[in-house]
Amino acid sequence: MSYDPDCSVTEVRGNVFNSDWSPASGVYFKVWNDWGWSAISNPSADGLWDIYLYDKPREMTWYVQAVEGDQPVSPMVIVHTDLDCEKGIQRARINWKKARPPLPVYPYRVVGIESHRTCGVTALSGTLLTAGWSPVGGSKVVVWNDYGWSHTSEPSVAGFWEVFLSDTPKKGTWYVQVVENGQAVSSVVKVVTGEDCQRGPQRIQIDWQHLPTVPDSTTFPYEIADVSSEKDCTRTEVWGTVVGENWEPVSGAQVRIWNDYDWSLTSEPSVISRWNIYLYDKPREMIWYVQLLDRGRPVSPVVLVVTSGDCTVGPQRVEINWKRKPRGPMPPEG
Repeated sequence: MSYDPDCSVTEVRGNVFNSDWSPASGVYFKVWNDWGWSAISNPSADGLWDIYLYDKPREMTWYVQAVEGDQPVSPMVIVHTDLDCEKGIQRARINWKKARPPLPVYPYRVVGIESHRTCGVTALSGTLLTAGWSPVGGSKVVVWNDYGWSHTSEPSVAGFWEVFLSDTPKKGTWYVQVVENGQAVSSVVKVVTGEDCQRGPQRIQIDWQHLPTVPDSTTFPYEIADVSSEKDCTRTEVWGTVVGENWEPVSGAQVRIWNDYDWSLTSEPSVISRWNIYLYDKPREMIWYVQLLDRGRPVSPVVLVVTSGDCTVGPQRVEINWKRKPRGPMPPEG
């Protein structure tokens, strides 16, 4: 957000982008003040939107938000304009970007990949384990290549699965995924086998583990507004916003993140709703648990986040936005 002085106008305007940074058209914005006045912009065109407020400087606090129909689809931004057109603020520019749709969080994660040379066969195999490291029976693994060939393993027995590819060393690029009841329950793993058994590999073992289940709760005052994620080859990070029940920015909230290795970190207090926790300067495969705090006490359900060490698959950056639930009416006295 940026501001400019202007002696001839008071307005809010800016750019709006799709998730891939292309200009977004057809997006509406609402602006209102504390005196009951409100207006909705014309639909954005070629990524530009604006709302003309006055033909002169005007001192006022404004609230700006992207809307679809009557429903807000963004956090609220507070803008204050003033009368001093030499040094003050009359034109506010607010740029928006649509969040990426979340990458799926599958219940199985890869916990190990090993490759071996052999001059006898080409095969993929491995184990399927529960969150407590017990064998999983009855699940299947599907393998396919770029040429339309695919094969699904027999149901796992005592956690073991296998797909036989050739009785000789075979060169190929293969895609591997766990399925249950015909539905994908893991991300796709890409592996390559070689035809030279002195260099390998011909046998590749892939081990998967089911993620732990995190119970939800309806007793917390904050709920998850949305979660989205994106790929990034330069960092691993979680970030987001905290807003009140009327979508007003919340400052001073903190977020705690931890993993299964007794590591934890609490964010700095949110500023105008925004918080972030920088985790690594490169992609990092890990399961994280994230929760909103108010004065050190949990005020939201735990969000389970899985980041990947492969930035071609993702995710590495995860955005979590929280919103306070509406408060009910005060109970009657007496």
